[in-house]
Amino acid sequence: MDEKCVHCKVFKWEEETAGMCCSGGKVSLPLLDETEEPLKSLLLHDSEESRRYLNRIRKYNSCFEMTSYSVDRKVIMPGFFPTFNIQGQQVYHKIGSLLLVANQ
Repeated sequence: MDEKCVHCKVFKWEEETAGMCCSGGKVSLPLLDETEEPLKSLLLHDSEESRRYLNRIRKYNSCFEMTSYSVDRKVIMPGFFPTFNIQGQQVYHKIGSLLLVANQ
């Protein structure tokens, strides 16, 4: 990452659209509170448990990535029905089995 937004100070790639992060200073979010335990230890410490967590963090995130969507109206389309329709775009979510695969 080689660019820094002059408004919100976020680091970006040079190719990213200007204003993508804070809409050119129009959006300002409050700073987050300090991370609480036990998450703080999992993220910052050098323990076996922390290393295991950091090694699997993307899998944990993927488990919950669709849980923050909300819908305020139903979109009915003839034929195929996408899982979600956000700002006119069809959003699909491919999910594997929730059962463990043998030997994994």
